[in-house]
Amino acid sequence: AKKWQDRKEVLDAVLKLSEATKMENGDYSQLVRALVKVISKDTNVMLVTEAAKIISGLAKALRMKFQPYAHMCVTAILEKFKEKKPNVVAALREAIDASYQSINLELIMEDVIAALDNKNPSIKAETTLFLARCFSRCTPATLPKKILKTYVTALLKSANEPDPTVREGSFEALGVAMKVVTEKHIAPFLTDVDNIKMLKIQEWSQKAVLVNMKGEPRTKGGPAESGAPPPGKTAVAKKADEEPKPVKKPAGVKPGGPSAAASKAKGKAKGPAKKSQTIKKAGGEEKMEPALSDEAVEEKAQTFLPGDTLTNILSANWKERLSAMENFVKVVSSTSKDDIPCQVCIRVLNKKPGLKDTNFQVLKLKLELVSHLTRNSKFSKRSAEGCLPDIVDKLGDVKNGGVAKECLTGMAEVLGLDYVGLEVLSMAFEQKNPKNQLEALTWLTTSIQEFGLKLNVKALIATINKALAASNPGIRLAAISLLGVMYMYIGEPLKVFFDKEKPALRQQIDDEFLKMKDVKPPAPIRKVVGDVADEGDADEDNEEAGDGEENGDGEFSVQDLVPRTDISEKITEDLLTELADKNWKVRGEGLQKVINILSDAKFVMPQLGQLPEALKTRLGESNKNLQMTTITICATLATALGSHCKGHFKVIGPGLLMCLADSKPALREKVISCLNAWVEHCTLLPLVESEALFDALKSENPFLRAELLGWLSQLLPTHKQLPVELRNIVSSVLVCLEDRNPEVRKNAADALVPLMIHTGYDAFVKALGKCKPATKDQIQPLLEKAKGELPAKPAKIQKAAPAANNKKVVPKSAPQAAVPSRFDEPEDDEPQPERSVAKSDSKSKVVKGKGKSAPPPPPAKKKDDEDVGPTMNMTVTKDQRVKEEKAMKVLKWNFIELRGEFVEQLKGQMEKNFNRVVMADLFHSDFKSHIRAIEQLIKCLETQERETLNNLDLLLKWFTIRFFDTNPSMLNKALDYIQHLFSLLTSLDYHLSDLEAGSFIPYLLMKSGDPKDNVRRDVRNIMKQMCKIYPSSKMFSYIIDGLKCKVSKQRTELLEELGCLIDNYGLNVCQPSPAHALKIIA
Repeated sequence: AKKWQDRKEVLDAVLKLSEATKMENGDYSQLVRALVKVISKDTNVMLVTEAAKIISGLAKALRMKFQPYAHMCVTAILEKFKEKKPNVVAALREAIDASYQSINLELIMEDVIAALDNKNPSIKAETTLFLARCFSRCTPATLPKKILKTYVTALLKSANEPDPTVREGSFEALGVAMKVVTEKHIAPFLTDVDNIKMLKIQEWSQKAVLVNMKGEPRTKGGPAESGAPPPGKTAVAKKADEEPKPVKKPAGVKPGGPSAAASKAKGKAKGPAKKSQTIKKAGGEEKMEPALSDEAVEEKAQTFLPGDTLTNILSANWKERLSAMENFVKVVSSTSKDDIPCQVCIRVLNKKPGLKDTNFQVLKLKLELVSHLTRNSKFSKRSAEGCLPDIVDKLGDVKNGGVAKECLTGMAEVLGLDYVGLEVLSMAFEQKNPKNQLEALTWLTTSIQEFGLKLNVKALIATINKALAASNPGIRLAAISLLGVMYMYIGEPLKVFFDKEKPALRQQIDDEFLKMKDVKPPAPIRKVVGDVADEGDADEDNEEAGDGEENGDGEFSVQDLVPRTDISEKITEDLLTELADKNWKVRGEGLQKVINILSDAKFVMPQLGQLPEALKTRLGESNKNLQMTTITICATLATALGSHCKGHFKVIGPGLLMCLADSKPALREKVISCLNAWVEHCTLLPLVESEALFDALKSENPFLRAELLGWLSQLLPTHKQLPVELRNIVSSVLVCLEDRNPEVRKNAADALVPLMIHTGYDAFVKALGKCKPATKDQIQPLLEKAKGELPAKPAKIQKAAPAANNKKVVPKSAPQAAVPSRFDEPEDDEPQPERSVAKSDSKSKVVKGKGKSAPPPPPAKKKDDEDVGPTMNMTVTKDQRVKEEKAMKVLKWNFIELRGEFVEQLKGQMEKNFNRVVMADLFHSDFKSHIRAIEQLIKCLETQERETLNNLDLLLKWFTIRFFDTNPSMLNKALDYIQHLFSLLTSLDYHLSDLEAGSFIPYLLMKSGDPKDNVRRDVRNIMKQMCKIYPSSKMFSYIIDGLKCKVSKQRTELLEELGCLIDNYGLNVCQPSPAHALKIIA
């Protein structure tokens, strides 16, 4: 109807009908669509309100039968939340809550995420509150990690919105989610949340009340619910009633600064760091107590303080106030820690004139009393909130500033420097008194040296930037001094935050950093009360670490403290397209965008999308200017990633090595500098594991060989021990010793000793045995000379020799005494007591009886060159890999275009369970090797049935990689194997898991649109087999998703397959519902 009165009359009639408590099942689709249209498009708010009430009534009456209509209602209501009238919003809330009861979070995920990205703050705010209500009805089982991660990511983004209502709603939703799944399970998604936001989320978590399906508070629930306070009780009241045991930290957590934590957590950098932070936050909450009413404070103060002390504290006569304070101090001093009502004392001190007392003597006594309370009572954050602003205001006081600093230090010992330090700076810079700001910076500078750098660096730098911009030169100098102390702990990465400062100021900062360059952070002399630490263990760790480990500790603190930015969303398809454009100007613009992204982010998370592959391509750039720019970007990226760069170095490293082939010395020098930046953070290990060094030295380019060998000769002597794969380059180094270019020969000779330190002398002897006689005569003297220059044997190994054989062997000369590497094997003409235990009895007899050592080498050679073991084994079980994937310790097998990091991850998983020869064929660049590997796998279907089932997930993932290859012979062989494999699985009545299916089916469906008929035929056969080992309804969902592609042949094939599924299994196979599925098909 055109008239709103007519529409209202109809809606009134329907509203009466919708008030029924229960309705029969039927087709309500037309009615719901009409109501949704009213909500979405009607301009009369009265009608919108009535339509929302009708939907609410329908949803409650139909209950789960409302499911087919719930999704469209939720979508419309989310968009209508832009309405600001309270009565309309209330009706919409009731309607959307009623609609949600028949569906789940997964079905509405896309709409909710879109609403959170909406420009209208009202829609965002109401969406966050809706999510909070949805979460309150969830359990850990109905809120799995996959769904939780998506919602948490979106809510964290909205938590940074300028609108306070949106922020609070986001914190509330996150808090309820934390209550449902517990902090332990949501913590991995909140790693970048600063302390202030985390406290907000935890506060909402404590306030949250979880409800059952009827909307009533749960009496018993998950682990988070057992401690839930009643609706009228606040979170802080709950904490006050709890036992204080959770405050106690485990003995493994050190109280010192980052250096102490790093020395204890050596080798486990990330785990202990996060654990320590969690404990710290929990500790901060434990010290919060409920706020007392004014009446309760008055009553307790009258009981605690004698006579007219309470009255005289408020007197206008300073002498009476002074006398009252002296009595106050005596009472507190003579009372035990457990009996002092700390909050009451602070509230009494705050009574006018409070800590703003104009008489310096009275003020001094008050500040000294606060300092005493911090160390001799149960001082909480509630108490700190009552006096901290006034104490900060007195930092610049000439007579009492020192006592005020003592109060702050006492609070930091109780509540932690992270809380007190940031609060003090924040309050000081909210004031306009430059003296207070100067003294606050000075106090924090001293406190960091006493406690260690236990602060949120991101928040601290934001305040320091305000200080650097101050007009008062004293404040600027104090801020620079504070930066100098922070530099002791963080090091060079701290400079990045101040690159954009004015040149004069940046010069002052650099000068301060230069003073602190070689200064080591002092050992902490203060710690937070309640931190449990074994001082003996700390000393022992420090002794083991030695002086050389100080830098390592600094690096640990950097990774733990420096805030990182996720730039994966900025690495868009458009940017990658620009980087690959044919026009060099467009490519240059793309590189400039990458520079801007890294410049804005400073430090980044390891999620870079396909940026590393794009940069590797640009390293082979024909335009030298763009190539130089790319190398600069790679160096910046190494610094931005820090210790997270290992996986990306495997991709970018080979490209950088190939740049050494350039004839321009300036470019090669820049490449070496870039390589040093990467190696500084992740060592040479990625290049050794990926065989990039071997591939580079195979090149006959003299520039590349000379530069690479020269670089290795400088790097390897002080590098930590590298794995046995480094031996692969030995033969290439021997070839370089005979290169035509004198520079290559010289650098190859210089690299012999550094390489022998890691590979051992025997590796060179073995490689020399394969050379021509003429070559041997020239190279043998060089090897002997290098052997003589090897460093002496470490003391520990010398002591182990007599113990192994109970026989003292006196070396004839220094070179013979040297043990160059853990990879060395004993020479046949020299005694090797420490290795004799490892030799076989047969070999010992040959050596003793015949005095010859010729027989042993052939078996050793065979062992190195061949792997005669079974094709597959069960070293790592499938269950272990599933646990790792569910715990998100590995990348989820989900990609549109194949990236190197997925291949490397799969290779690392397979090499533990597959024969080395087969592994070489599986990951070879030649399709013939792939065919050879598949033939071997076909044999295993009969001979290694159990092993095949154990490694099924790895095999399916490997075949998805092969689907991206184009060779028809290999593809036919792969599809043939898969058909044999699925036949075996069918005969064994095996059922694919969701992880196995999810990592294979989407990529199989890609091949359904292949131009070759035989490939499409094989794919059809495999899909038919799939339905025998995997539910057809789930298969249907994958095929529906496959229809989104743009290849017409693929869509045609998939539609035919859907038709077959419906013919064979009926309409019940359609997911999530026949109506929804048929709509997509149509």
